[in-house]
Amino acid sequence: LEFRRVLFRSQDVDVSGTWRLTVTTDQGVTHPTVSLRQDGSALAGDYSSASLGEQVVEGSVADGEILFRFSAVAQGREFPVVYRGVLAADGTISGTIDIAGGLLTGSFVGRREGG
Repeated sequence: LEFRRVLFRSQDVDVSGTWRLTVTTDQGVTHPTVSLRQDGSALAGDYSSASLGEQVVEGSVADGEILFRFSAVAQGREFPVVYRGVLAADGTISGTIDIAGGLLTGSFVGRREGG
């Protein structure tokens, strides 16, 4: 999978809204949602998925890259989940997901609801 970097200045990138994600890993395909609020380059929001539950996210938009992260718990252990992506000209976000410091990795594509 090759990702072409689409460069926008941070102030030109607005990722506020609710995004439906398609996440592909070795464990299969999931369809979480993330609602993001953007204040300048800072992101905050809420994440929801059948596998990782309801989580509070934080992140940033810098140099065209969108990053958001949260901590999830499974089998009594807490682990980090990190999404990194870029906003494409077609309005989608695509990039990578890293769960538990590389224990599980994959890719994702997100489409804004109503967009």
